[in-house]
Amino acid sequence: QGAQGLAGAQGPTGATGPFGPAGPAGPTGARGLAGAAGPVGPAGASGPAGAAGAPYSNLFSVSPASGNYTIGNADANGVFFAANGVTVTMPLASSMVGKKIWIVHTTPGGGTFFTVQRQGADLLYDFQSNGVASMTFQDSVQFYSDGTRWNAAYTNQ
Repeated sequence: QGAQGLAGAQGPTGATGPFGPAGPAGPTGARGLAGAAGPVGPAGASGPAGAAGAPYSNLFSVSPASGNYTIGNADANGVFFAANGVTVTMPLASSMVGKKIWIVHTTPGGGTFFTVQRQGADLLYDFQSNGVASMTFQDSVQFYSDGTRWNAAYTNQ
């Protein structure tokens, strides 16, 4: 047997084989950082005008000076007069949000009194109480509504 011969020259490159099947999907990557805020869009069109509110004038109004009475939920007056011994029932606080009612005693002092009472579940508040159903006054009183209750703004009890 003779000695091994020299290696022959490299042959030409063969043709490219077909693509193999796709591999499985890789794991989901980490969440990227939030992008910068976009520019402010143009202003929208104005909405329609709201319905007119209930009239309210704060003008002087003489209410009954004897007997008990209720201030109406739609009353447009702000000042009411009360005689000795009467009971004045307030309107619902929700009907007079931001409004003030002044109840003036026609015979103040000297042992004469009038009573102010709530309507519905509204409570009356002053500097001495945490909410009551009624209060008795000897002189004038002003109440204002925050929409859920009546607050005495000025009293002489």
